[in-house]
Amino acid sequence: MFHWTFSHLVELFPMLYPNRDSIFPLLLSQDGSKSVEMHSHEFVEISYVMGGHAKFCRNGGDNEVLQGELHPGDLFGIKIGDWHEFFEGNAVCIYNIDFDPTILGVHWESLRKLPGVQALFEKNQTIHLNKTQQDIVNPLMNTLLWERYSQQLAYEQETVALLMDLLVKVGRPCLTDFPRNMDDRLIPALSYMEAHCTRTLRLDEIAAEVNLSRNYFCFLFKQVMHCTVWEYLNYLRIEHAKFRLNMLHKSTVQEIAYHCGFSSPAYFCRLFKKIEGVSPLQYREKILQKAQFDPVSAPRR
Repeated sequence: MFHWTFSHLVELFPMLYPNRDSIFPLLLSQDGSKSVEMHSHEFVEISYVMGGHAKFCRNGGDNEVLQGELHPGDLFGIKIGDWHEFFEGNAVCIYNIDFDPTILGVHWESLRKLPGVQALFEKNQTIHLNKTQQDIVNPLMNTLLWERYSQQLAYEQETVALLMDLLVKVGRPCLTDFPRNMDDRLIPALSYMEAHCTRTLRLDEIAAEVNLSRNYFCFLFKQVMHCTVWEYLNYLRIEHAKFRLNMLHKSTVQEIAYHCGFSSPAYFCRLFKKIEGVSPLQYREKILQKAQFDPVSAPRR
């Protein structure tokens, strides 16, 4: 069994590392091999099956061996040191994202607590995305691949931002916690809300995405999500606000409130404190204080 390091990846993908003295610890590759022998690595890996089929074997902790088949839309995570292999691949296309979690800095600790991320790395689960969910993830994967290989100006920051976006989308309950037998008509509405949550939305507009009456849509939404449409919309807006509070330190609370779809900064502050337990400014200060003790790691040498 072979244990991969980023130094090995540098040898495999020299075009991505023209400067061997500075290794950016994030790599996205496309694998179409019929088989990959048993191996482990010093980094975290997210694998996504774009097409084809293969068999898969991995360790699941406590000497447990997990085996199964991979199909288009399957998403799974590999922790540092976990061994795994693919075999009997048939026209398989797998996107692998290999990264050192330290490039996410203080955000990794909060991202890994999201339900979907826990399912990938703590519960060793394979998440199967339906067609609508694949329509969300596929373009993001392709953008990540293009950004990493094109190496445009500031590509390191852009690929880290895209990785965080992927982890948030995968981690949210709307993408990963639905039961397999749920009414899939609700998924397009959730995707639409996520894509447009920072502007004014009408209930009729959202219900029209799934061709349901507004009354039945509200009933179905509450039954599945255990919250109202507006409560979920506010949740999405607060998540956007948290990201901007984390990353855009020069933006005022008022600017962030308007950008995230709130017409009243005062209401935004009240809602933020109700959900997060602290005010927006207190939340930002907490993040900044934590960053002083756990700064984002620079690329390793």
